[in-house]
Amino acid sequence: HLFNIVSYPGLVIGHISTAHVAEQLLLGKCFDLIRVYLNAIALNNVGYSQLMRGNLEAARKLLLRAYELDPGNPYIANNLALLGESNKKLKRA
Repeated sequence: HLFNIVSYPGLVIGHISTAHVAEQLLLGKCFDLIRVYLNAIALNNVGYSQLMRGNLEAARKLLLRAYELDPGNPYIANNLALLGESNKKLKRA
């Protein structure tokens, strides 16, 4: 199927196939997923850095946001566990 792409009412800027649109939408979704994954990795890395510096509140915020973006990531889960252990040590001290 072909359909018109309209940027302003009544102005046709081109004809493209639905297959092309589907392909572009899929690529867009892939790029969105990659962006989310990379954001989760970056947040995790900065969160870990904050954890190692003893900035536990900053680490918590960053690691929780990373977890929201990629809850299945074992590195994020590990760093959250390390954060929990750090909090326990502080409470004991």
